[in-house]
Formats: sequence, structure tokens, C-alpha cells
Amino acid sequence: MILFTIAYFLALDRSRRSLRLEMVRNQIASDLHDDVGANLGAINNLTDLLKKRHDQQDSSARSKIIERIKNYTRDTITNLQDTVWAINPLNDSIEELLVKMREFAFLMLGAKDIELSYESHYDTQHPIQMDMQQRHAMFMMFKEVINNIVKHSGASQVSVDIRNNRTSLTIAVQDNGVGFDPDVLHRGNGLKNFRNRARENFIDLKLDSAPGAGAHTHMTIHSLA
Repeated sequence: MILFTIAYFLALDRSRRSLRLEMVRNQIASDLHDDVGANLGAINNLTDLLKKRHDQQDSSARSKIIERIKNYTRDTITNLQDTVWAINPLNDSIEELLVKMREFAFLMLGAKDIELSYESHYDTQHPIQMDMQQRHAMFMMFKEVINNIVKHSGASQVSVDIRNNRTSLTIAVQDNGVGFDPDVLHRGNGLKNFRNRARENFIDLKLDSAPGAGAHTHMTIHSLA
């Protein structure tokens, strides 16, 4: 009876883990579907607009449309690559996540001549346990922070600081850009979705900013173990 009970609970635990993994995969697939679908829809609309202006003499307008198509196409390819990376079992480690984040930050900021100070103090003696959904969420949030800096901040310097202890991992990103008013920005969908992603994945999020004072983003995730 004891052996039967142990076997039953082990099987139940495996079943729950399998169900959770399936839910994570479905959520990532849904996010990818929405994102890629929106980008492809925008590309289609811009292509139609380009056709209408094909015979016009305004080459500047056509060039802008082509540039937007290139940007949407690049973003779609990048998101596909990042999602494939996130669900690959070979990347199931915090070290792989931090390497991916570092590569992305240097690529994006370097292309805009923004100086980056990147310091990782991750202590491998106290590894943090995160599931696939949390790793994916953390990477997507980090990407959004960097992308917003590139597109909107006007910053010339950015610092990234990564630290952990026995129970949590914190990623802090600071820039010297124009800053923003969190109360005003909170009414937009961008910040709302950002906060929702953090809450759904048990990521503690702190945003400190003010007009003219740059921005400071803290993301802390607590170990599952």
C-alpha cells in the first residue's frame, strides 16, 4: 500500500509537470502567433500602400515605407529566433539566458552608438531555479527595456547590472536619457502589458524615472527551489 501510494503521487507529480509544460508552450505559441501575426499584417498593409504609390514621384515617401517594411520583417525574424531559442532544452540555464541578454544589449545599443556598461555578478555557487516560461518572460522584458531605450530615450549611456543571492536574481537597467513620467505612461498599453507580464510570471518590477532624469528598471525573480 505504501509503495502504491508513493508510485501514485510520483505519477501525479509527473502529470502536473507535463501539464504545466504544455501550458507554457501553448502560451509562448500564442504570444508568438499574436506578435508575428501583427507584424505580418503591418507588412501586408505597407506593401499595399507601396503599390499605390509606385507610380508617384515622391521617392522619399516610398523609401520610408520600404524602411518600415524592413523593420517589421527584421523584428519578426528576431522574435521567431528568440522563441525557438527559449524553448530549446539546451538553453535551460540561467547562464545561457544571461549570455543571450548580453549579446542582445551590445548588438542593439552598439548599433546606435550608445555606450554600454554591462556587469554580471551572477554567482554560480547559488544558482537560481527558473522554469521555461519565466526565462522567456525575463528575456522578453529585458528586450523591451533595451528596445525602448534605443527608440525613445535619447540616451548616450546605459548600464546593466546583474546580481543574485541564494533566493533571487535581479537585473537592473539604467540610462541617462530623457526619462518619462510613469503616471502618464501607465495609461498606455505598452507599460500596462509590461507590468502584466511581470505579474503573471512572479517577477518583481520597479520603474524609477522622471522627465529629464533618465530611467531605472529593476526586475527581480525569486528562485523556484
